[in-house]
Amino acid sequence: MADKMENTAKALFNPPSALRKRAEREIKLADDPLVFLPYKANYFLPVSYYSGYQKSAGFRGAEYGPVEAQFQISLKFPIDTGLFTENDALMAAYTQQSYWQLYEQSAPFRETMYEPELIYGVSLNQSLLKELKLEGFTLGINHQSNGQGGDFSRSWNRLFAEVFFASGDWGIAFKRWFRIPEPASEDDNPDIKNYVGISELGMAYTKSSHVLTFRMRNHTDSDFSRGNMQFSWSFPLAGERYKGYLLMRTGYGDTLADYDKYTHRVGLGISINDIL
Repeated sequence: MADKMENTAKALFNPPSALRKRAEREIKLADDPLVFLPYKANYFLPVSYYSGYQKSAGFRGAEYGPVEAQFQISLKFPIDTGLFTENDALMAAYTQQSYWQLYEQSAPFRETMYEPELIYGVSLNQSLLKELKLEGFTLGINHQSNGQGGDFSRSWNRLFAEVFFASGDWGIAFKRWFRIPEPASEDDNPDIKNYVGISELGMAYTKSSHVLTFRMRNHTDSDFSRGNMQFSWSFPLAGERYKGYLLMRTGYGDTLADYDKYTHRVGLGISINDIL
């Protein structure tokens, strides 16, 4: 299993030294079938200001405040490796984002988004220009919903392709998705791609235990007037187990309930893992 997991690491985490070190740590845990590995960032932000709280309240007919707690759980599990080449892998992943009105009466959860994925990845590790490398690509299918029914339901299914580049302490990824059509009578949000976008550009930089990330989503048909931008910074704390985490977002699609509302968010808390 360890040899197969080494191939998994090569398939999905082969580029920069920072990703390689993370992969090596994960390989040590991968022989245990009960262990899930981190996928995206896992964090808890006890203080998160959200400018769209009144718009969200109108959606649900509830009273919300501008400050809430926010957390993300994101895990993956290797299914198999070496399916078609020595450096490919099939993985299952699950991400959950929750927005918790912790400081309001009865402390309700304003929204939770559920996102399971099936991912196939291939490592290429090809040099392009000087230190720039084409590290590989992934193909997958993704479902995202808020788990609600009736008028509150928001969901969509997508096929996606993502390509990864690396240069020194930098990591770059470009992702393009294609929505799987639904019957008009069953579509809760027919115009969601017009606001959330059809592609995503992500960049990450790591130095001295600090990790900076930038992500931009957009839809070219909107003349880049819609979409979403996100910035995050994870930084060392006194202990080594957790890191401080600052998250800022602006644009459309902060949550599924408010996908067509332009909002801003800034939150501060701790992260359990970095993407680098």
